Amino acid sequence: MLMQVVRMKIFGILLLTAVFAILFHGCCGVVPDNELNTTISPAKDLTGTWKGTASFQENVEGAQCNITGNFRLVLQQNGNNLQGDFVFSHISINSKKLPGNYVVPPIGCSGPVGNTLSGQVDGTVSSSSLKLNMGGSKQFSGSFTGDIMSLKLERCLVNDEPCTLSNGAQWKITLTRQS
Repeated sequence: MLMQVVRMKIFGILLLTAVFAILFHGCCGVVPDNELNTTISPAKDLTGTWKGTASFQENVEGAQCNITGNFRLVLQQNGNNLQGDFVFSHISINSKKLPGNYVVPPIGCSGPVGNTLSGQVDGTVSSSSLKLNMGGSKQFSGSFTGDIMSLKLERCLVNDEPCTLSNGAQWKITLTRQS
């Protein structure tokens, strides 16, 4: 009798473990998608010209590149979809050599010819957040309230690979609606 009770308790524990495994980890080869793909109606139409400043840091092999300048974003919104272009101008780049023993001399910071960088963007807006792609890859993400928009970089904008973004609190783009 005691053995039967022990077997029933073990069976119960195994059954509970299986149920929790199915509930929390999925079953039948279904793997949860960690990215939220639902869009919500935009809080505001973002169509128009947005202007402001950009200040961020990109690290290129052997150098810390502190980059500032004027930023203009022109958007056209259709439902949750965005299209437009940006111009990053009057770019100032201050570089600082990073410590390290380099076999090959460090690449260092570089800037666009003519001190202006521009490109086309497309993306989506959901509620008060937006994502903008450039060349098929996510470039900017951010949010807006009223007539103020804040963007952050998702990948380097000025320098080519190998490049990494540095210190999330210091790389931002703040824009105000102009029209």
